[in-house]
Amino acid sequence: WYGDLIVANSEFSGTYAGLLSYSQYGGPNNAYFTNCYFDGLTGTIINNGLASGNTTNSLTLDHCTFNASTGIEINIKNGGTSTTIVKNSLFANSPGSATATNVVALSTNPGNAANTNNAVYYSGSQLISTRYPSGVLGAYITANPTLVSHFATAASYLGTATDNRNIGYYNFAILTPFITISPSTLTGFSYNVGSGPSSEKSFTVSAFDLSSNLVITPSASYEVSLTSGAGFTSSPLSITPSSNVVGETTIYVRLKAALAINSYSGTVTATHAGATTRTVTLNGQVNSTSPTIIISTTTLAGFTSYEDGGASAPKSFSVEGVNLTGGITVTAPSNMEISLNSISGYTSTTIVLANSGSVVNATTIYVRLRKRAAETTYSKTVTLTSSGATFKNVTCSGTVTAIAFTNFNTNAAKNIDLRIASNYSAAAMPIYTTQDHVNKIFVRNPACWASDLDLTCISPSNFNFDNLHAGTLITPRHAILAAHFKLSTGDSLYFVTNENVTVRRKIIGYKVNTIFSPTQFPDLEIVTLDSNVPNTITPVKLLPSTYATYLSNNGKNLPTFSTDQEEKALVNEAESFNSLLVINSNPDVMMYSEHTCSTTQRLALHEAIISGDSGNPIFLIIRGQLVLVSARTWDNGAGTAYTHFANLASGGTTSPTDPTVNTLSINDLIAQADVVAGVNTGYRVGYFNFVEQVVENVEMPKSNDRIYVNNRTLYVKLANAEKTQMQVCDLFGKQIINQQITNQESVYELPSSGVYVVIIANTRGQKSYKVMIR
Repeated sequence: WYGDLIVANSEFSGTYAGLLSYSQYGGPNNAYFTNCYFDGLTGTIINNGLASGNTTNSLTLDHCTFNASTGIEINIKNGGTSTTIVKNSLFANSPGSATATNVVALSTNPGNAANTNNAVYYSGSQLISTRYPSGVLGAYITANPTLVSHFATAASYLGTATDNRNIGYYNFAILTPFITISPSTLTGFSYNVGSGPSSEKSFTVSAFDLSSNLVITPSASYEVSLTSGAGFTSSPLSITPSSNVVGETTIYVRLKAALAINSYSGTVTATHAGATTRTVTLNGQVNSTSPTIIISTTTLAGFTSYEDGGASAPKSFSVEGVNLTGGITVTAPSNMEISLNSISGYTSTTIVLANSGSVVNATTIYVRLRKRAAETTYSKTVTLTSSGATFKNVTCSGTVTAIAFTNFNTNAAKNIDLRIASNYSAAAMPIYTTQDHVNKIFVRNPACWASDLDLTCISPSNFNFDNLHAGTLITPRHAILAAHFKLSTGDSLYFVTNENVTVRRKIIGYKVNTIFSPTQFPDLEIVTLDSNVPNTITPVKLLPSTYATYLSNNGKNLPTFSTDQEEKALVNEAESFNSLLVINSNPDVMMYSEHTCSTTQRLALHEAIISGDSGNPIFLIIRGQLVLVSARTWDNGAGTAYTHFANLASGGTTSPTDPTVNTLSINDLIAQADVVAGVNTGYRVGYFNFVEQVVENVEMPKSNDRIYVNNRTLYVKLANAEKTQMQVCDLFGKQIINQQITNQESVYELPSSGVYVVIIANTRGQKSYKVMIR
């Protein structure tokens, strides 16, 4: 016999001796019995007859039950130093139980001396004699306990082991009923007044560890059945389990007949004593014979976003129509957007749902706060209209959190701390819910604490190494990686738009610093891509040389955002953006460094760096924008100070401790990577602009109208909702926008930095503004 024997969750009964019997010359290397049940055996159950020369074989019995056996249940005669461990096990109802001599027979076993960590439990008048070594751990010997096959009551329990599992056969456990349903919402139950019931819909239910029937109960106005098309009742259904289990069962639901014109919300519950009640939410409608719009809810609450961030996570409702003469028009309120897709296709205007005959089938509408909406508390209304039908409204409420701007340090801290204040569980870490590195499909996670930010500069995958060898886009055609974990010509980087479209670009040239080695830094590589990324992918900016004018203490104590090979959004805490460190006794180099996170929330979203994380980026978040400061090199969080190397003069600089060492700037490496690629892109890194963007009023109006910009977004807030004509022109007179405003709050995207003239005209006169975006 070669190899190990592993037996788990198994039952043995009525066997005569020798269930496992082996000697010096035969048997497994190691034998493991876990959660096993031995019942009514007539001889020695396990005979481990190893001769003294055997020093490698071992036997482990864990959470096993030996019941009603007539002989020595375990005969262990190990020699040498091989190990036998009997722990958390139960010996019951056997002749040997009263005297202990026939339960476990052990000879001297030096290997057991190291296994003394678990407590030992005994019962009855006679303990195991001193000839039994400490290898019997947590064993419980008793006469005549109550044992019930498979599933037991609490009376069957003899104690609890140190690992919180019940001593003995693991399936002897207190039943823990558990119910599962799918889906948890059913909508679209409807019929015209005077008819009914509605068409049926269905969900599935399953449960295990049941000690009685599973009960399915509908609320008033609904009825249920176990059979499609028949047997519907408004009384509870009772489902009998088989071996304590209810397998996946379909429950049919419908809206009862003869109800009055109205909307009908309800539930179906699945209940069992000791189990968490599972609920299916129901929504239905009894319609007039006139055109009718049906919506699943009239309220969506809890939208949240940030002043400088992106759009909020979406919420949704369902709409359908009957007896229609046309489609249904869904209109978004100001500062909100609607879509038929949770990820893409959002509009701030209208969506028209086409009718098929007199019906619009149930359709899901997704709603979100648009990015960089003005900071305030919102209560807005999505309006649904159709010819001849009574309009319906869905009230949407939420907040846009203003991020303090006492100074840039405060802003950088608040941009992370506010986002994680109540969202710092493990579920908030993954950037993607789907990461398919084979087909390069990536779906963003709306529950991620950083989901509202533009993370498109982060490459989650490459052609040869999938999630390893991380890269970050720093120009429309260049990415930065770790030199010790680099990619080469012929590989490809993948980027993902905010709408989950994967973009591939091939590497056609690369360059690392001329002095780089595994122990000499800076640890950075620049790659040139075969073409520009589309404008749906945003290159990241770096800190300018003047950053210390705006950020004090060289970044110390500021929270930073980084990723790892699993594409999680992690939080760290900076010690320094730029500091001279000695690396392996080599010349001093400028490094980014970190220290332990100082708040509970930051620490909860922090993970230690492991092998394979190298090259993953580290960012500040300032005014809702990512600002790249470093990437992973060492497991203590240190990495090359990108801030320093992004601002070196052309041609590089020498080390302060070794004049023979010259380091090139990131811009030098971009140019040299282009030479290798045989192109001349002319690109240089972009720097975060600390200069505050302003709006200057050319003519100060006496009204309460307000206009301002933020990150190329133009906000117009009117004193009232009267019709207003707005024009936006550049300084050359080219008209950018010419639109009638009917909302009191409107938002427009301007194409680039520059100077614009904004003219607003209404019954209160005409006002002009000069908008400067630097």
